[in-house]
Amino acid sequence: MVSSWLLGLSRPGQRGALRSCKSSGSALTRASVSLWQSIALLWQIELPTDVLPTLLISAAGSRTCVLNQATGSLTCWEEEDLDEVHAASDLGPLLTVAAGTGRTCTITMLGELVCFGANDHGQCNVPPDLHRVVSVAVGDLHSCAVRPGGQLVCFGWNGSGQCNVPKDLGSVVSVSAGAQHTCAVTSEGGLVCFGGSAEVGECNIPSDLGHVVSVFCAGLHTCVLTADQQLRCFGWNGHGQCNVPADLGQVAFVSTGALHTCTVTVHAELVCFGWNEYGQCDVPKDLGPVVSVAAGGGHTCALTVTGQLVCFGLVDEEINRWSRAMQRP
Repeated sequence: MVSSWLLGLSRPGQRGALRSCKSSGSALTRASVSLWQSIALLWQIELPTDVLPTLLISAAGSRTCVLNQATGSLTCWEEEDLDEVHAASDLGPLLTVAAGTGRTCTITMLGELVCFGANDHGQCNVPPDLHRVVSVAVGDLHSCAVRPGGQLVCFGWNGSGQCNVPKDLGSVVSVSAGAQHTCAVTSEGGLVCFGGSAEVGECNIPSDLGHVVSVFCAGLHTCVLTADQQLRCFGWNGHGQCNVPADLGQVAFVSTGALHTCTVTVHAELVCFGWNEYGQCDVPKDLGPVVSVAAGGGHTCALTVTGQLVCFGLVDEEINRWSRAMQRP
């Protein structure tokens, strides 16, 4: 039986509402031009020159958040009541968004970390002396952020030691948070994980892993992208979420859901594997090339090269209708 605390899912068929907060994103849109060119080179495909990847997407549990860099609006929704979600209207321009179970964290253009939503374990209590940050990761009940100098700071529930940042960790370039563990990539390309459970193995780093570029944690498993763009996953594999397809090839982007994993290959193909009870791994056949993906508990959302946001799995069709309307000129 799949644990509800791990998935953060609502009951099937229950319809959620939409909330949004407005900010300015013109600077982010300009910055996307060079990113778009880099994506075209990396993914070895022809991408439209008149479309920019203006949406940043993040998902966890039954929640999905979309930061629209063109309009500056941040919108979060889920398949359950959103009474506890407070999308503040005074956040200002935003750099990024990270969705968690019952909450959301964002970084403003000034580098300020702002978290809102469920806070029963202090997971939204941003340390007052944290000051400027460059990245954020949201676990089930804890949050982590990286300062400009590479210092990692974590706060929230620490029942498994997921907030006990090693004193000798040094500078990190990437961080990700799961249900009960945290993993970071050091400036030397090493992987460090803490918290979790030795029996589950989400922090049992393979000895032959070598240098890594980025790390992706969710639920009770961990995935990494190695220096040669290969995907490796370890931890709890009860639903095949760590069974990387043998013919996957090189990977450009990864997102880990509670019990499934999704990747975007260097050819812009979306591939998902793991738990599929709600169809969250059933990639639509007519989806086409994609630039990014966000995996939640029972759903998956992908951004196509034409700028369309498509969600499948445990989602209401209203969400896809709304996302199409949101992207109209």
